[in-house]
Amino acid sequence: MSTITFTITSTITSTITSTIMSTIMSTIMSTIISIIMSTIMSTIKLYIKLYTSSIWSFMSIINLIFTRLNWVRLGF
Repeated sequence: MSTITFTITSTITSTITSTIMSTIMSTIMSTIISIIMSTIMSTIKLYIKLYTSSIWSFMSIINLIFTRLNWVRLGF
């Protein structure tokens, strides 16, 4: 009788423990994944900002060069 009670108690305890551990682990993993994803996204946004600003500066430099070439062609 005591063996059956012990088995039932240990099964319940192990089930509760495994449930708690899996919940804690999934919470920790989802937190870590969300932190990593937000870091990656902010880095990508920063690179996109840098890239677009460099494209704009590159276009303005080309525009300036062509303007100067037109001035030379016009005789200024």
